[in-house]
Amino acid sequence: MNSSIINEILHKSDIVEVISEFINLSKTGKNYKGICTVHNDTSPSLSVSEEKQFFKCFSCGISGNVISFLEKFQGMSKKDSIIFLAQKYDINYKSFDHIENTRYNENQKKIIKVLVDATNKFSYDITFQENSKAINFLKVRNLNSDIQNMFSIGYAKPSNTEGYKDFLLKKDNDISTMINASLINEKENQTISDRIIFPIKNDFGDIVGLSARTLDPSEKNYKYINSSDSIVFNKSSIIYNFWRAKEVSKELYLVEGFMDVIAFARVGLYNSIALMGTSISEIHTKKLKNHSIVLFLDNDTAGLNATLKSIFFLFKVNIDVNVIRNSSIYDPDEFLNTNGEKQFLNLLNERISGIEFIYQHLLKTIDLSNSNNIKPFINKLNNYLKLCDQIIKSQYSNKISNLLNIDILEINKILNITSFDGDRQNRTILKKNVTNGVKDNKIKDTYIFININRLLLGMLKNPKLIEIYLSEKPFLGTSKYMQLASYIMSKKDDSFVENEQLELELKEIEKTKNYPKTNEEFLETIENIQKDKVNIKLNQNNIKLKNILAKNPDDQLIPKILQSSIKAKKVK
Repeated sequence: MNSSIINEILHKSDIVEVISEFINLSKTGKNYKGICTVHNDTSPSLSVSEEKQFFKCFSCGISGNVISFLEKFQGMSKKDSIIFLAQKYDINYKSFDHIENTRYNENQKKIIKVLVDATNKFSYDITFQENSKAINFLKVRNLNSDIQNMFSIGYAKPSNTEGYKDFLLKKDNDISTMINASLINEKENQTISDRIIFPIKNDFGDIVGLSARTLDPSEKNYKYINSSDSIVFNKSSIIYNFWRAKEVSKELYLVEGFMDVIAFARVGLYNSIALMGTSISEIHTKKLKNHSIVLFLDNDTAGLNATLKSIFFLFKVNIDVNVIRNSSIYDPDEFLNTNGEKQFLNLLNERISGIEFIYQHLLKTIDLSNSNNIKPFINKLNNYLKLCDQIIKSQYSNKISNLLNIDILEINKILNITSFDGDRQNRTILKKNVTNGVKDNKIKDTYIFININRLLLGMLKNPKLIEIYLSEKPFLGTSKYMQLASYIMSKKDDSFVENEQLELELKEIEKTKNYPKTNEEFLETIENIQKDKVNIKLNQNNIKLKNILAKNPDDQLIPKILQSSIKAKKVK
């Protein structure tokens, strides 16, 4: 067994994410808990530590790492477990290429097989067996044959007609497997009748469950019925269409239902996903951590609440979030059917950042003419802002200050933003070491401030450079410059409020020559600022060393200062 592959698997895999594919986990303190399926567990005895990447059942005593879990709970061999995890986390496992498909144990393979056989039957029946209700559903929803095939959409005929149970038995599927796959109940009766079928695939693209939509408009309580959880299907961790979307794009549209995902595919976009009727959770965000998300949820109260909650959970794991500004009453599928492809694609360009969505939502729902509501407004916004970086915090601190005419320092206190202590410090350093004694009123014309002025003017003249600024997050030296950067960015927002003092500052900056006009020039200016910053640090250390050596050559601070200079030179 190749130990380097095992070590890489244990390093890259997430035990909570893996176990949650098979067992429902809930967070309790630092750890997660679930029902142990090895013994007859009646209360959550299985504890999973994300920090230690270890599980233990405090009832039966079984324990181990992520590989042990697949061996002991899923009946896989060690080799099977390793290949399953290697495939899941894109780890090269060439030394195991000779092994056949080992992703699933025998019982899991049986359930997947019966679901594939059932899907083939349902697909055949919707294509070749005429049924007016099913055909009308496809026609009204504009689901052509290409879309039907892409999503394996099918139809389960009424139970009083030729059923699928006998067909599955003829395909060498046994009764117990059909029960485990939720295709028949304990009385051996078919569970799905006169419904449109949407197969559900896992992250590898294998069918692990079914969702069946009623064709009876009066049956509102059970519009969709889903497969029960099984050894291959866990509704709370599955993301519909994720297997396809994650291969298409790093940017994913998160929508509410199957038909919304299919609406995107109808206009040639295959990077949309949907949750299985559950709210977004930490298990979902673990899967989405390498992607950016564009939320396009329903515009009703439930959809709005889901959007607010989703933004919060995605912010917590540092996932970039945008929201489609949909002022209509329609969800994506309804919007496409009502307004057509062109308007649908245009709508997708109407997006704002997740934090701007929260800001505008709070402005609409909180009456700021009542001074008693000001602090609650700021605190609610801060629930999200505290999950953002310093630049975004500063930007919204500035917006709130302009909106409410409140001193920005007071806003910073509430938002817990610590102003950069660079104004006084860097002026002193530059005065002594960079400008060779230039007076304070000329400090702004020295090296680092010239480059920062160029940077800001570039953003002001070409707003497209703001994206690079947000990506690179360059050093800006002083709180004044951070505030100006935030103000420049806020000029793009609909809610922009002009600040007379900051406009005067910008007029001064506009006197700067040779500002960056292209992406390359902008990046070069950022690099120059970084070099200037290093020079300041080195000069600062030189002064400290000179002063200390003059007073006490054996001072214990000397090694620390030298180490700081070494680090600065490495950056340079």
